[in-house]
Amino acid sequence: MIDLESSRWIAVRAHVPASIPMVVMAVAIVAISVTAFLCGLDRRRSFVSLTLVPLLIGIAFAMMLDLDSPRVGLVRAGQSVMLRLERTLAVDAVP
Repeated sequence: MIDLESSRWIAVRAHVPASIPMVVMAVAIVAISVTAFLCGLDRRRSFVSLTLVPLLIGIAFAMMLDLDSPRVGLVRAGQSVMLRLERTLAVDAVP
C-alpha cells in the first residue's frame, strides 16, 4: 500500500523531456509547410487540409502538455486515492 504513495510521487514529478515538444513543434511546422506548398502547386486551397492538419497538430500538442501536468488541465490526478489509502490504514491500525 505504501508503494502507491511512491509511485504517485514519481508520477507527479515526472515530466515530458524538453526535446519532445520541440520535435512535435518541428513536425507541425513541416506538416503545415508541406500542406501550404501543395496548395500552392495546385493553385487552389483545400479547406479540409488547411484546417484539419493544424487542428490535429494543435490537439496533439495540447494533449501532450495536458498530460505532462497532472494537477491542472482536462486530465487531473485528484487526492481521492491518497484519502482512501489513509482511511484504509486508519481502519487497519485500530486494534
